[in-house]
Amino acid sequence: MKVKFWLLDVSHEPAGEASEIRLWGVDGKGRRILILDRGFNPSLYVIPSVDVEEARRRLALNPKLKQAASRVEAEERKLFGKPLKALKVEAKGQEAFEALAKVLPKEDWVKEVLHGDLRASSQYLLSLDVKPCGWNQVEAREVKPPRNVRVEACFMAEGKPKAVEVLDVPKLRVLAFSPVYYSEIGSPNPLRDPVLALATVNGEGEAEVLTASEKGDDRGLLEAFSSLVEAYDPDVIVGYGSNKEDYPYMVQRAEKLGVRLRLDRMG
Repeated sequence: MKVKFWLLDVSHEPAGEASEIRLWGVDGKGRRILILDRGFNPSLYVIPSVDVEEARRRLALNPKLKQAASRVEAEERKLFGKPLKALKVEAKGQEAFEALAKVLPKEDWVKEVLHGDLRASSQYLLSLDVKPCGWNQVEAREVKPPRNVRVEACFMAEGKPKAVEVLDVPKLRVLAFSPVYYSEIGSPNPLRDPVLALATVNGEGEAEVLTASEKGDDRGLLEAFSSLVEAYDPDVIVGYGSNKEDYPYMVQRAEKLGVRLRLDRMG
């Protein structure tokens, strides 16, 4: 069947000798869905210091590199506008990709390795005609969702997704949050200082303020915030400086207190 979906986010999980790309979205019926794509493997480019065919031969002679690579192709590329010959090395999944990115720069025939620091999900977006925050379509079959994943429907891709020209935007559930930390001395430290209060407001204008206990115990606050997020199930969580400051602080604070933050659809 053809599944049309508005792409919210992309992530990846290991799946044996493959990378499982996860496309999180909203379909035309307004359902929150997940599409699994196991037909994509990450790759990197090697600029050799020797002839490209000699580089291919040397790679094949290294047991670790040969085992990690599923395909090796010579390509004509450009680097800062200058033409060059490079090897495109496709990995057998994410673990193999990380092994290649670690071992290849140490080889004496390798001048430079490119794309070794790009996540599989980022490469997926760059390689395919997929539109983030836009409508896409893919041939897929419905399957059971992975364990602990909270979606209304899950599909296994049987082809490559493609962007489609649709201007409508689905109604998204948005949750904003803003925490306040307390420190008796110096800058707040998540290993020491509690989250004193946390304010939230959702797209419907419903606001709530969570507070720590009078003794400054913020376990209940963090657990309440997780429950609030699970109940509302937002498509997007926003905040001022949240990626840089608030998320890292709250994650470290939760780990310190033994609280499991459940802020996504993977639990």
